[in-house]
Parts: sequence; structure tokens; C-alpha cells
Amino acid sequence: MGKFTFKKALLIMALAIIPMTSFAQEKQAVKPASNNHWFVDADLGGTILSGDNNKYYIDRLRLNGRIGGGYAFAKHFSAYLKIGLGGLSAKRTDLFETKHSDYFDYTANFSADLISLIGGYRENRVFGLKLHVGVGQLLYRAKAIGLASLEGTEYEYGYKGGREMAWEFPMGLEFNFNVSKLIDIYADFQSSLSTTDKLDGLIHSTKNDNVITANVGVRFKFGYKQKAAEEPAKAEEVVEEPVKAAEEPAKAEEPVEETAEAVAAPAPVYTVTNMKIHYYLNTANIDNARTGKAIENFRANNDGAKIEKIVINGYASPEGKQEFNEQLSLDRANVAKDCVVRELKQDANTIQFEINANGADWEGLYEAISNSNIKDKEAIVKAIKESTNKPGTLWLMKQQYPEIEKLYPELRRAEVEVTTVK
Repeated sequence: MGKFTFKKALLIMALAIIPMTSFAQEKQAVKPASNNHWFVDADLGGTILSGDNNKYYIDRLRLNGRIGGGYAFAKHFSAYLKIGLGGLSAKRTDLFETKHSDYFDYTANFSADLISLIGGYRENRVFGLKLHVGVGQLLYRAKAIGLASLEGTEYEYGYKGGREMAWEFPMGLEFNFNVSKLIDIYADFQSSLSTTDKLDGLIHSTKNDNVITANVGVRFKFGYKQKAAEEPAKAEEVVEEPVKAAEEPAKAEEPVEETAEAVAAPAPVYTVTNMKIHYYLNTANIDNARTGKAIENFRANNDGAKIEKIVINGYASPEGKQEFNEQLSLDRANVAKDCVVRELKQDANTIQFEINANGADWEGLYEAISNSNIKDKEAIVKAIKESTNKPGTLWLMKQQYPEIEKLYPELRRAEVEVTTVK
């Protein structure tokens, strides 16, 4: 068989593709825009093992395949993961012949588009030349039989105890053809330096074995965020409409009355209704006795109305720990939301909700004490407000003024504000 000149083929391919990359560009550069996107790809090709063999024969070419995915960023760079599977073979007539060898590998890689870096980013570039490097692990097994001076000797690695592992450091060139914004076709030439001399089934020298691949593949791109960069072109089209209207002064007087009627049309009327839902101590269970007919009145006032927005604020009375009260106020707000949706009998997905968990309602407590008949109420509020340990000060005040505790039930609530439009 003839000698497989892999390096010559790689050089010829590079020299052929590089001139095409400049020819395929549009002369005027496109304004740079964000080209960040995700991608997945798959490729298939041939594998040559550079090991203890001193020649590369075409009959030692084996198949390999890879799948991967990653993220392209900053217009020139990509980071991605690859998983591969392939076969290996080698022969040296005075030493050995590989009977069987295969591998499974996974690598993390970094890629840079050389043409984009050197010639500047262009969104409509058709060709790309990418240099990539990486690091990963190679799981392999190999069998070989000795020839000539080693005749009849058998070698075996990675079969009985499971595959052996080695580190690998892939590097290579990718020639990329941009079919469309969503699809690329590419040819990738890669050499993976390994940390083992066993891939061909024979340990013969201090030189480690390398895996050389030549693959073709397809890449699918998605997740672009370029809408903001494309919108200015649309804005220029709108400018022409007032100019056309100015060219027809005879017709301009007719729609004046319609415009006046449009201005005279009644503006939307917004109505806000409120409801308070009360809860039992330390729970998000509705206290129906204290809530009274608030839910029934709420349903009657908003039945069939077009709802613009619903804001729900959950509160807790200021006893207990802060973390507990914050979670309790959130639970009460969510229960109120479920109640509102159930009573209105509307699709919750069509309603804009704003849910707020306010924790312990200290401001509500100050107001309740100020509006009460409790003796020394101003001094009580002042003492709690200025304290660095409000719960402790409140507890002491409650021992002296037990009436304070009667104010708590009104603070265990959720306030619902509904905005409707007609």
C-alpha cells in the first residue's frame, strides 16, 4: 500500500481554503452585533495512530465519530465539550502488528477563529478557520502480536481489568463553512497527544502514542440574541409615512373630523378595589369569622370585570422570629392569590400578579397602638421604634400593657388590591 501523507494533505487543504476565506467575504464590513449563541455538533471521519509504527499505511485507517456542544462568545471564541469513539491500528514489520484497539474519550476545548481575529468580525462571513486546543481523558484497550524479532509474543492492555485511562491534549484546525445562520458544515483535522505508549498494543519506546483524526461534520446553532441590533433598520421605514401624507394636502382635511372624534373618545376608566383576608395565629389558614363578607363583596364587585393588575401584600404580627414571619407572610400572600383566582373564576395566566411578602408588620403595630386607648401609647411606640431589639422591647411592653396583644389579630392578614379597566 502507498504511504499515507497526512501532514501533506493537511498542508494542501490549508493552502486551498485560506484564499477562499477572503474571496467569500462581502467587501463592506457588516456593523458588529452580538453573535453569542449555543451550538451542538456531530462529525465522522478517519483515524490514524501515530505510535511505534514507522510508516502510515492507508489500510490502517479506522473510523471515529464525535458529538459535542458548547457556547460561542465575544464574536471570535468558543468553549465546548466533545465525546468521541473510534478504532486504532498500527504495524511495524520488524516489531509488531495491532490486532485490535479502540478508545472512548471526552474533552473540554477552546476555539478561536483566526480569520475573524485577524481580519475583524463580520456577521455575514461565509468561511472560518478555527484553531482549537483542549484537555481530556482517553479510555482505551489494545491487543498486539509480535512480528520478526518479537514473533508470536502477544500483548494486551485494558481488557481483563477494564479499560486503561490516559490524559490527552487535542489540538487542531477546523475549516468552517457557514451554510446559514443556524447551520455550519466543517472539516476538522486534529492531533491528540496522549500520556501513554500502549494505544497500539506495544510498549517500545519513551515516545507516547498520538491519535490523528480527519473528520467532517455539521453544527446546529441556536440561542441568538440579536433582535436589538436588527431593529434600527425598521425604524427608518416608518419615517417615510408622514412624508407621503404631506404630499396629498387635498385629502388631509377629510380625516380631521375623524381625528377629532378619536380625541373625544372616552379615556379608559380604572377602578381599584381592596380586600383584607385575615388568618389564624402562626398559620396561613383563613380566619373566616374575622374576614367576614369581604370575599363575597370582592367577588360581586369584580365579577366579569377586565382585570389590569392584582397586587397582594402578605403580613404577619410581630411575634416570633424574623425568618418565620417572612415565610409566613409569603404563604399568606399565596393563599390570598389562590382565593382571588378561585373567586374570580378567570384564567390566572391572563392576570398580572404582584406578590409581596412583608414579614412582621411593625408599622401596622405602631399605627394600631397610636389609634388605641392604651395608656402611655406614645411612649410605647417611641420605646419600640428606638430599640435595637424590637421583639424583646415589645415583649416587655406587653407584660406591662397586656392590651397590646389584642391588636395582633388585625395584623395577621393579606391585603388585596385589584385594578380593573373599562
